This record gives sequence, C-alpha cells and structure tokens, in this order.
Amino acid sequence: MKDGACENNSRISINNTSIDGVSDDINNMNISNNNYTTAEAGTDSNISPSMSTSDSCKKVKGASKSNDDVCEVNDMLNNIAVGNKDNNVSISSSFSEAEKCANCGKEGSSDNMNTCNKCKVTKYCNAVCKKKHRSKHKKECEELQRLSVQEDLTEKSQDVECSILMCANCGIGDDADLKKFCGCNLVKYCSVSCQIAHHPQHKKQCRKRIMEVFESSIISKDDVISDKILFRQPPPKEDCPICFLRLPHLFTGSTFYLCCGKDICHGCDYALSNIDEEEKCPFCRTPAPDSDEEVNEREGRLVEKGNAEAIHNLGIDYREGIDRPRDYGKSLELSYRAAELGCSEAFCSIGWAYEMGQSVEVDLKKAIRYYELAAIKGSVVARGNLGAHEDNAGNFNRALKHCLIAVRGGDNDSLKIIKDLYLDGHATKEDYTKALRARQAYLGEIKSRQRDEAAADDDDYRYY
Repeated sequence: MKDGACENNSRISINNTSIDGVSDDINNMNISNNNYTTAEAGTDSNISPSMSTSDSCKKVKGASKSNDDVCEVNDMLNNIAVGNKDNNVSISSSFSEAEKCANCGKEGSSDNMNTCNKCKVTKYCNAVCKKKHRSKHKKECEELQRLSVQEDLTEKSQDVECSILMCANCGIGDDADLKKFCGCNLVKYCSVSCQIAHHPQHKKQCRKRIMEVFESSIISKDDVISDKILFRQPPPKEDCPICFLRLPHLFTGSTFYLCCGKDICHGCDYALSNIDEEEKCPFCRTPAPDSDEEVNEREGRLVEKGNAEAIHNLGIDYREGIDRPRDYGKSLELSYRAAELGCSEAFCSIGWAYEMGQSVEVDLKKAIRYYELAAIKGSVVARGNLGAHEDNAGNFNRALKHCLIAVRGGDNDSLKIIKDLYLDGHATKEDYTKALRARQAYLGEIKSRQRDEAAADDDDYRYY
C-alpha cells in the first residue's frame, strides 16, 4: 500500500519497540543474502541502506519466496508502525501534508503556501493565483467567514451559559426568579436596581456582544448589493395618522409623541392647539408631561416595549448630548438595537458612526455598507450621503441616480448636487428637469393649508 512516507523515501525507525509474533518471524528467517538477481540481467543489484524494504521489494522481480515473505512482513511492519499511535514511532517526512492550490491545482507544502487573509482556509501556491481566484472565491470566502463568526458566538454563548443562572450583580437568585435580561442576552438580573448597579462594569462587554451579533447578521447577507435593488425607489414615508397626508422629510415637519409612539405632522398639531387650549396629544389625547422625569418615564416605557423609533431617538440624544451626557458608545448600542427592529434611520446612524469614528475606528467601507442598507429601507438622509460620496469619488452616473431618488424623497441638498452636475457637464438638461419635477411631485404630496399656517406662525414648524 502506498502512503506519503513510502513514496518520499522516508525512513521509519522503531525505537525500543518489539511487536510480538511479527518480529520473531523476521528473526527466524534467513535474510543474510542482500544481493538479489533481476529478471532482465544476471548481475547483482545491491540494496542501498537508505532505501526502504518496501521500495526494494517493488523493484525486485525475481526474488525468492523467502524474500517475498520478508517483504510481506516488512510491509506489515510499515503499516503497523504508521497506524499504531501507541508505539513510539517517529516518521520523518521531507514535507508536511500536501495541499492543492485553489486556482491552478498545483500541490505544495501547506506551510509554504499562501493563505486567504479573510477566511484563513483556502490555500494558493503564490500571490498571483490568489489574485486570479479572488472573484471565484468571494462567495465561498464570505460563507466561511459567516460560519466562523457563528462558531465564535456559539462558543461565547456556551461560556456564559452558567452566568445566566444567577444575577450578574448580587450573585443570588434562581433562574426562575431572574426576569430582567440585558440587551446582549449574556447576563440576567433579579431587579432593575441590580442592572443599573452592574452597568458600569458590564457595558463594554455588552456593547461588544451586541455589535458582534448584529455584524454577523449583516455578514450572512449578500456582501454586494446589486444595483437593481440599490437603485429601486423605496416606499415613501408613512402618512400622518390624523390628516393622512405624507409626513415631511424635514425633521421640523412632525413630532414624535412618547405617549402613543406616533409621528404627528405639525399641521395637525397646530390646528388642534388652536381649538383646545389644553396641551394634549393630538392622537391619543394624553395630557402633556409636566416634568422631565415624566418625559424620561414615557420614553423608557416605549424603549422597553421595543419601539424602534423611540430607541433610535434616545440614541440620537446620547450622541448629541441632548438632556443627557454625550456617550457615543451608548448611542451606537441603541442604534444597533433600533436597526435590528427595522428602523432605517438607525442604519444611517451606524454608518455615520463608522464614517466619523464615533466609538469605533473609521471605516468608510462599512459606513457606505450601512448607508446602502438604510437607503434601501427608505432613509432619505442615507441616500443623500451616498450621492455625495459617489460625487466626491467621481462616479457621477451613480451619484445622479442616488440624488434623483433622494430628491423624490424630499432632500433639497441632493437637488443642488444635480444642479452642479448639470453645470459641470456631468448631467443632461433632461436629468435636471426630471429632478425638478420630482421635487414638485414631493411638495404636492406633503403640502396642506394647515401645515402652511403652522410654518408661517413658527419657524420650528417649517416642513420644506
């Protein structure tokens, strides 16, 4: 039987090892005659001391029966020596197990071959083959990375499984008594007070875990978004639940009410405030909060219920330092939670964090990745950012496509970019006309008499 050691003339040495029965048969055999006569010539052929017995047996055609027995026993010894791990067997091979180049199929030593930097699995004979095979290997590489991330997360989950059985802060309580899970799902608490007390020492691990889980879900998707999906016109923003007109893109055009979790346009808000002197929610008629503590309490209830917009707004407050100490890490953590719930603007906020290096290292590739995900889900801000990035990179055709979609969603800055492209000769007159018509169509969907009156009375109610 051929194996790697025999084919490469490797020497098998058995140190102080005796195999019962087989070694006795060898000792009883007469192997004093080391000269064998070949069938083709009558000359003696001496076996080199460095040649293995199995090799000599393969080359000899006219050996005697006794010699055949010796060869058969030696082959048995070789097989036993290689397969028996209990014996003290040392096999010195000229090179380690052979690997094949994924591109050209050439065999080589695994130690000397070039490995893919991302998946750490695929081997190449040199950098040229690695570069040529990149496009074919891309999907397989992404799948290997995804599986690697999932394995790491599974191992980490198994490591912390025991810690979930008790309160992470006080260390007491049965699993049945622990009701408060942290957002990372790594630890549990017996009460809210224990969670607050344990937060300073747990927050770094918590944020890292949330980012790992979310990134693994992103990696599992297609790494490259097709242009057909990317440049598809997303659905428009939802309508006001009172007047049923499209909500404006400008953030001053509507208010998010913490009592019911509804976005109400300022036209309805202004009209109802003139009718009813009491400050109440235009939708659910809940009285306005009397203090900051009540505002925080209402916001906390929505966050606990999993309201994506409330979670994202809280993250913005931490990022900008509005009524809270500025904390980029906390802001990013909340943005991840909101993005998992489907908030398009949360994806945009994550992209902004990677672009500006807020709590993470600057990574423009990841930033654009999250901008694309946000734009597909309907974020006009992310769409405008993509248009600006493509314009700066000199990809004027792609910039024009992004900006046209953003103008249809109400972004006035994208209209200015299209105008500059037209003046510089990178867009046609027809493209600029199309953008102007898209702008007028958007205004026709959001304009109303009540909203105009509100904007005329207060600049904070301006909606375009």
